[in-house]
Amino acid sequence: MKTLIRFLSVAFSVVFTISMVSCTKEVVRETVIKKDSIIVRHDSVIIRKDSVSKLMPRKWSLLSHEYEEYSNGSMVYKKVENFVASGFFVEYKTNGTYASFDRGGNNTGTWQLLADNYYVLDKGTVNERYYYILSISETNFINRGPFNKNNDLVASFLFTAYFKNAN
Repeated sequence: MKTLIRFLSVAFSVVFTISMVSCTKEVVRETVIKKDSIIVRHDSVIIRKDSVSKLMPRKWSLLSHEYEEYSNGSMVYKKVENFVASGFFVEYKTNGTYASFDRGGNNTGTWQLLADNYYVLDKGTVNERYYYILSISETNFINRGPFNKNNDLVASFLFTAYFKNAN
């Protein structure tokens, strides 16, 4: 009797395990970009290109950013800086141009949405850089970059920037 109970217990465990392994998990959206040890992960947030193209053109005020320095593909330094009331903002316009302003002055150029979570600034110039959109809404915008066309760092640093609608 004990042997039969053990057998049924093991059989049930095997059938249950096999059925769980064969189940699939549906993920609404998952994008993982991995370059050396630099990871951008975006999941469970639905971003559609048509909505981004309507949400992005506006004036965004920088609240804070996470600054990371890398050496040989590994992060060697990280800090968070707050910029509330700093006067730094970037404005993306519907005509494909942008203007950014901070205490050091201003900068202008072009921007282009390449995918639902990916855009480029100053395409075709020496200042060309790419950013990932981690989140965007009417009130908030989070991006990560800059990267070059090959998804490598433009320099030895990387930012995750947090903006709020400045209008």
